[in-house]
Amino acid sequence: MNKKGEKMKIKIDGNIFIIFFFTYLTQVYGCAGAYSPGEKIRESALVYYEAFRWGKVQQMSDYFSREQKQKFVSWFNDIFSKAQIVDYEIKNITLDESRKNATITFEFLWHRNDETIVRKTVVADRWYDSGTGNWKFVEQQILEGEMP
Repeated sequence: MNKKGEKMKIKIDGNIFIIFFFTYLTQVYGCAGAYSPGEKIRESALVYYEAFRWGKVQQMSDYFSREQKQKFVSWFNDIFSKAQIVDYEIKNITLDESRKNATITFEFLWHRNDETIVRKTVVADRWYDSGTGNWKFVEQQILEGEMP
């Protein structure tokens, strides 16, 4: 026991200190770090387009502004009640200089429910960072093919 006012001395083995120090650095600068805009838009795109592939319209609608959400849900339900998505691929993700706007080139294969002809559509989707790291869908331009 220490006497009142006496400093406590603790001897730490050098190996334990090194392990503790590197564990601390990993937590502070590695795992606990924030996503970069590029990582965040990639994560948003993966979730969005996987939901698109399986027709999970409510999950997709989270990536739209309040004003666009209902319009999108109606459009999606109307269009994709007549077609089935077969496969998809994210071709490219490009951030602008501000790192607040992104363009995602996306390709998907689909067929109408009343036929077996598989069609390919390529689109360029514009997204923006809403300021909190939450990316939102803005608009879509068809580059090749047609929508279902």
